[in-house]
Amino acid sequence: MIEAIVFGFFAYFGTELGEYAHDKYDEVKECIEAKCYNNSLPLGEIQILTEDNKEMSTTELGDDNG
Repeated sequence: MIEAIVFGFFAYFGTELGEYAHDKYDEVKECIEAKCYNNSLPLGEIQILTEDNKEMSTTELGDDNG
């Protein structure tokens, strides 16, 4: 039973994270299509944390994420 709850939580969390990343990708794509290149791309960071707030993964959005 607890496994189903945990799996459901991770499925929901993954869906929300994917939707957020997809929305940011669409913003960047629309901006590029409109040719607004100079420092007007949306910036942001997607950060995945564990329950004790330790960083698992970080992805920066935008061109200057080198």
